[in-house]
Amino acid sequence: MNRFVLTVQTLALPTLAFDDFLKYTPSWQEVATFGAVVAYGVIVYSLSYRYLPLFGRTKGGDKHVSVG
Repeated sequence: MNRFVLTVQTLALPTLAFDDFLKYTPSWQEVATFGAVVAYGVIVYSLSYRYLPLFGRTKGGDKHVSVG
């Protein structure tokens, strides 16, 4: 419990009316990590779309009805 209290207290920001607003910009390592996580999700989604079909094939195959 003591470690939790120390962690919460060190993450607390001063919020008095006369304090300056803090500005945070992530470093390139944080941006790259976020991009890698998003890219990994896109790859997993695209591979699951390709190799794990949600619906089975129909009995008629891929026959399309032409209109006109």
